[in-house]
Amino acid sequence: MLKLYGVPLSQPWRAVAWALLQNRTPFEVVLAVPAAKNKSGTLHEDFLAKNPLATVPVIEEENGFTLAESPAILSYLAETRGWDAMYPSKDVQQRAKINAYMHWHHSNTRSISSIMAAYLRPDFGIEKEGPEMQQRQEKARQTLETLASAFLKDAPFLADATSPSIADILAYEEVVQTQSLGVLAFEPPPAVVAWTDRMKALPYHDVIHTALFALGDVNATNDTSLPKRMAQATKTALQALAKAQAV
Repeated sequence: MLKLYGVPLSQPWRAVAWALLQNRTPFEVVLAVPAAKNKSGTLHEDFLAKNPLATVPVIEEENGFTLAESPAILSYLAETRGWDAMYPSKDVQQRAKINAYMHWHHSNTRSISSIMAAYLRPDFGIEKEGPEMQQRQEKARQTLETLASAFLKDAPFLADATSPSIADILAYEEVVQTQSLGVLAFEPPPAVVAWTDRMKALPYHDVIHTALFALGDVNATNDTSLPKRMAQATKTALQALAKAQAV
């Protein structure tokens, strides 16, 4: 069975897990905690042998093939599992538009995660307040304005599509995490809000976002209790995921 390494509080990990669930593709979750050095950590030698970058998610096929980076993983899975609805094999121009977004995603929508890092990744040493965080919030605001004006201008989903693709799943996870955990300092553009509402209606949405619901607003949590709450949120999410796969 396909293995998926990572944690439910990781945006890219959730993107891959959600696509797998929506396409009813069986997979086994293998816990890989970012920056941890123990057996279940991304800095352990066993994980580094699979991904020297020590990032999640990572997938591993039964034949031992491993792959990191969520856009690459999603396109690979779509091509090998026939997910034409999310990544059309015969419409090369539509696929090219999806690819174009995913290239833009790396330095733009994905960068919104830098706001979350101040709360969930203390090893990054990012302050929750001050000029640096203000710059991160402004970058996020500009990114969502561009998402609305350039990618959601003429269609309900990204890449000028009438149905969601792997591009939407990647983007949504970055946006929803800041909103759900209460760390976005501004209201996204109306087009983005309407798009997130459409994404919330997709199958398995609540299952795959159980960790976010369980963790809640991180502004209301003191720093000493947050690690325990994150661990419990992870446990709750993995249980929900296992239940959904068993159906």
